[in-house]
Amino acid sequence: MPGKKIYITFLILFGYAVSFVHAQNMIEFPDEPDSLRFFTIEDITLTGNAKTKPYILLRDIVFAKGDRILNPDLKNVLERSMHNLINSALFNSVIISAKINPFNPDYLKVTIAVKERWYIIPEPVFELYDRNYKVWAKVYNRDLERIKYGVKFKYNNFTGRRDQLRINLVNGFSKEISFSYSQPFADKKLKQGFGLAAGYARRIGVTYNHFKNGGLPRKLCDTCPDPNYKLFYSEDYFAGINYQYRNGIYDRHLFNINYVNAKVADTIVQVNPDYFYNGIRRTSYVDLNYNYSYSKVDYFAYPLIGSTFNAGLKNRLSKDGLGQLLLFANYAKHIHLKKGFYFSTILAGSMRLNQHNNSFLNMKASDLSYANIRGLEEFLLLSKNDISIRNSLRYKILDYNLKNPLKIKNHDYIPIKLYFRIFADAAYASLPNTNFSFLHHKMLRTGGFAIDFISLYDMIFRFEFSYNQITQFGFFIR
Repeated sequence: MPGKKIYITFLILFGYAVSFVHAQNMIEFPDEPDSLRFFTIEDITLTGNAKTKPYILLRDIVFAKGDRILNPDLKNVLERSMHNLINSALFNSVIISAKINPFNPDYLKVTIAVKERWYIIPEPVFELYDRNYKVWAKVYNRDLERIKYGVKFKYNNFTGRRDQLRINLVNGFSKEISFSYSQPFADKKLKQGFGLAAGYARRIGVTYNHFKNGGLPRKLCDTCPDPNYKLFYSEDYFAGINYQYRNGIYDRHLFNINYVNAKVADTIVQVNPDYFYNGIRRTSYVDLNYNYSYSKVDYFAYPLIGSTFNAGLKNRLSKDGLGQLLLFANYAKHIHLKKGFYFSTILAGSMRLNQHNNSFLNMKASDLSYANIRGLEEFLLLSKNDISIRNSLRYKILDYNLKNPLKIKNHDYIPIKLYFRIFADAAYASLPNTNFSFLHHKMLRTGGFAIDFISLYDMIFRFEFSYNQITQFGFFIR
């Protein structure tokens, strides 16, 4: 968010006026040497949750009133609960303290003190339409028309039940009017939820074929004049509903049904009749999707410790020959080595079944260059089947909170974290037709190093220097 970026920059520029302190998220527990001693949770007190319902907060902790906890396990139980509350994205800070009842030493009184985030966030939009600055500068010669502007309104914790309302109003090179609402805990047992969304989107300068540069070419042929990008557009009307089921804290089952009515310009169909299929300009389809996810990490926005697993299927139904079944899965493992070093590896893959044609729309749902492989951002790597692995070695440079010189409720400190990262990626993508790109049907390899900056509201800036197998160097800001 530009407003937040300006605010953080202001604080850094005037850093001489603020002091460094250790991170606020913490746990406090009795230092007892007896490894065979049990403690019973006598009472749990919540403070600071002005908006969040108490039962929503209590759902994310891994202990309850009356539980008996072995002394050596107490630290892990409190620490896991603190991480769960931070990962709910509802709080700026969480402090959990457990104190022995002086009248009964076998009982603990637990206090959970939270500081809530701002839940109503209007986000100004003024950004490039293209995936990154390098593509905008190199492929489109810094064309200022390729700018999106508007506002995205987000209301987190709308009713205090961790629900979220979004409204997007975007104009410029890409237009969007949409809304969505998600309520993950709609029943009394806090296991079932629902969501709904609808909107309209119009995109100009649509990528319509498998080109080396990953976007509309600057010229359609060597002797052609520069194209009018506005002749290559697509329009979508969409609506969807979903059902969510969470049996525990870390796993989720998500079922959703999405309806899309899509149209493209006739100029797109002329140069690629199989953008949809068989020369059609307008189509509609229904996606029936299922996704299972498991996530148990220390910090969901930038995990350093823990693991995640995600798998599912997307079944597209269409009377116009666009039907397909997409299977996908990915697994991530994050490990703390020692002395500030962390290692992460992510393995991902996808497979398409029952696909009877080479519809560009279907295959561009998988884009290895953008979603997975760092260093190939300029290339469009679509696939019918693909597999990738991403490896990162991180070193913690800085992990402090800056005392806020401005008196803002619940924002006493500004987290500042810096990591140096070395990465190495590999992937393989296959397509029925090998003429689409010279990078298909071969092992792809990239690597590089980066500086990652993490601050308020899960805001992350990544400054990456990369190198790929075709001897290209790149610098990207994410």
